[in-house]
Amino acid sequence: MRKMQQDEFDELTKNISEAEKRKCKHTEIVKIYFLGANTDYGCVGCGMEHTSLEAFRGNE
Repeated sequence: MRKMQQDEFDELTKNISEAEKRKCKHTEIVKIYFLGANTDYGCVGCGMEHTSLEAFRGNE
């Protein structure tokens, strides 16, 4: 699992279309750090963010 800062994640996911978001299977999940301590998870394919990794398992 890749790790990245919140601003890096935001830059990667800012131009994702709604169609891509709807068909995303959450295949590339990353760990997102904010201020070096707070950790969330995010999907590079659709931009979804959540505090729990389990939230991404529904579309598998």
